Amino acid sequence: MHTTEGALSLLDTRFQGGLISRFSADIEYPSHSCDFWFWNHLKSRVYPTHKTVYKSDKHLYDAVMSAALTITLSQIQKAINNIQSRLVKCKAADGKVSNTSSQRKINMK
Repeated sequence: MHTTEGALSLLDTRFQGGLISRFSADIEYPSHSCDFWFWNHLKSRVYPTHKTVYKSDKHLYDAVMSAALTITLSQIQKAINNIQSRLVKCKAADGKVSNTSSQRKINMK
């Protein structure tokens, strides 16, 4: 998993203080960013239970590709609108990232 202490240590060494992560002090990861939603969407379909195991990398690859194909144009448009809204707020805040309650989670379904 990419959030284990060992993985984060390796990434921190590689990116030398520029690691963007919810679990790193370098650069806080926005909790409702588009790609965060995308990976959670895929993960929920690829691993519907914690007991889901794939017999090979090919089976896992096929599951990820199949899950990606379930994303609708409407979901993509909502994600784009969310990013645009966050960019406007970021510009208004002179580039500072804010995780205030005014940034609500967008329902991508």
